[in-house]
Amino acid sequence: MKKIKSKLYRKIKKKAKSKEEATKLEMMQDQDPKLRWEHFEKLEKDRARERILQKHKNTSKYIKGLKKFADEKQSQNAMNERQAEKKKL
Repeated sequence: MKKIKSKLYRKIKKKAKSKEEATKLEMMQDQDPKLRWEHFEKLEKDRARERILQKHKNTSKYIKGLKKFADEKQSQNAMNERQAEKKKL
């Protein structure tokens, strides 16, 4: 099955999802404020994880320079250290 790639479809889906999330949060607020707070903390952690593990993580000037001189041992080690730090987070 092919994916739908249109911007309009994705925009509509995103709006529907955000509206559904808002109603869910309102219900949580009425029932249990502590549960809502935990939900926000989970969302923040997920966003932070997404930022760390971005799809285009190898596009910084630093990484491009390392790739250019990748045959050198020192640059390989630096690149591996950086990737290990991201995995740890």
